[in-house]
Amino acid sequence: MSVPISDDDALRVSALRALEIIGTPGSASFDAVVKLAADIFACPIAFISLLDKDQQWFKAECGLGTCSTPREMAFCNYTILGSDVFVVEDTLHDNRFARSRPLLRPKRARGPGGGRAAAQARTRGRRLDGCT
Repeated sequence: MSVPISDDDALRVSALRALEIIGTPGSASFDAVVKLAADIFACPIAFISLLDKDQQWFKAECGLGTCSTPREMAFCNYTILGSDVFVVEDTLHDNRFARSRPLLRPKRARGPGGGRAAAQARTRGRRLDGCT
């Protein structure tokens, strides 16, 4: 995989899997949050995703029309590396997102922004950070 991976990524993935939420049915609450975000920011795409070892799973999505992508396509690989909101001005002019081209078609993700979510998990006392 040619995306940046943090030194503690295996621990993060282990904590995510311990939550047992990957592959569970959608949630009206998550769907409402995604719809609200799309409306507030007037953007065609909004989602809540879970970044597993090799796959990005969409717990809720608006405008993507898919339930997952290969991890190497995920903008969230960069989002989870920092603690601040991650914003890209134009993905078509940023080489970090060359593998994400299917998401960059017209009316798709051109200027994504996102932040990490943290959940306490019983994996050696560490936090789970994920992309939202």
